[in-house]
Amino acid sequence: MMKINFLKIAAAVVTIQVGLLAHVAAYPIVSQDCKADPVQCAKDGRLTAVEIYGVIGYEDQNFFEDIDAAIPADKPFPKVYVDSQGGSGTVGEAIGRILRKRQATVEGGSPFIPETIVECTSACVFVAAGATTRFLNHVGIHQGHYTHYKGPKNWYIEPIESEKTERNIKYFVEVGIDPEIGEIIHSTPPDRLAEFYFTPEEPSSDQKIVKLGFHMEGTPTATAIKMPVTEQDYQEARDKRITTAIDYGSTQAIYDMTRDLLLSYDGQEPNYAEAIKWFEIGASRDDAHSLHMLGYYALYGKGMKRDPKKSTEYYLRAAKLGYSGSQNNVGWAFYKGDGIKRSIPDAVFWVTRSAEQGEPFAYGSLCEMHAAGDAFVKDDIEAFKWCRLAVDQEPEGNARDNDIKLLQSYIHHMSAEDIKKGRNLADKWAPLRQTTSKMGDVSEG
Repeated sequence: MMKINFLKIAAAVVTIQVGLLAHVAAYPIVSQDCKADPVQCAKDGRLTAVEIYGVIGYEDQNFFEDIDAAIPADKPFPKVYVDSQGGSGTVGEAIGRILRKRQATVEGGSPFIPETIVECTSACVFVAAGATTRFLNHVGIHQGHYTHYKGPKNWYIEPIESEKTERNIKYFVEVGIDPEIGEIIHSTPPDRLAEFYFTPEEPSSDQKIVKLGFHMEGTPTATAIKMPVTEQDYQEARDKRITTAIDYGSTQAIYDMTRDLLLSYDGQEPNYAEAIKWFEIGASRDDAHSLHMLGYYALYGKGMKRDPKKSTEYYLRAAKLGYSGSQNNVGWAFYKGDGIKRSIPDAVFWVTRSAEQGEPFAYGSLCEMHAAGDAFVKDDIEAFKWCRLAVDQEPEGNARDNDIKLLQSYIHHMSAEDIKKGRNLADKWAPLRQTTSKMGDVSEG
């Protein structure tokens, strides 16, 4: 059975002042006895099943790369279960190639979580295609796309380049999927789905999902699973996956849950109060991102009463956990004496830790601190370096506008030779490690 469905696309990349992570991820689910250390469980031969659950991202690729490295080549690979609405096609293909190398089996559903509605849509199809044995009762296929979110009420999807589409099709054919999938991809735009279901009552040879290669004949019959037939079914199933994953212990699921609460689309306003409830769960688990978000909300009074002291407490906890955005923000709180006793040494310490992780707003903080002249010995060349880095890397907004003015003031009074030295320092600068959670400007949110 096949149908075309309209698909509501959720933004995959969001940057607002609080520094939402620029990626999304699914939640690899394993048995309770392997949950504490899945890699060691794999080494011991006890990891017999893994589930990809939710939105597919780099967390999943890292997980499967670790599992692949932990299991000797002559040992069986865990069976992979899928229940996913998609995510990153690049990641899906990378996981699929691991499954192909390990001659793995993929099945729709879950041995861990009771499910009545299961899907394998978009990027999930890349994962499933890579397996040598496939038993899916549903696949949803369409053209690949990028999702852009540039602030409230400004989000859109864009089809991937034609050459990438052709590479995707080549991958499917390479791993044994019927070449007809190319026609299906070309004819199904990103905002729709060509959906195929396996129906036990119909002859297998007549069903497209079998012909394509996603439900292999001869595979033992699985428990019948109700397939999603309406957009409401999809949404309810996806909401359940997120809350179930949060209960399972995934802090990434908290990010996905709150991302949807905070986006502004279709006339919906950000639901800060509801997001705060989930972030408080994350904070109780020492999740640095959740702590950072709570610090932002307390500082600006979003969804709660403005409380700079409480904000600084959240930021400091996240900073100690290594979160670069919070390191900058708590450093700035120490510098301004906002919610905490002013301390220039503490300000320099934390802002520098943030800059060492490549946070652009830390470059801006150092630019402003040099310009103020109360934190560092006067050094126009060093100040120019930080202002130049800030202007080059900060997103558009109030902070960058201010740093542009500071940079211009240095250019106006510095010699050409000193400007050249400052530029060279900026060009040679490299953080000790690059954060993946850069902040956006406060004017965006």
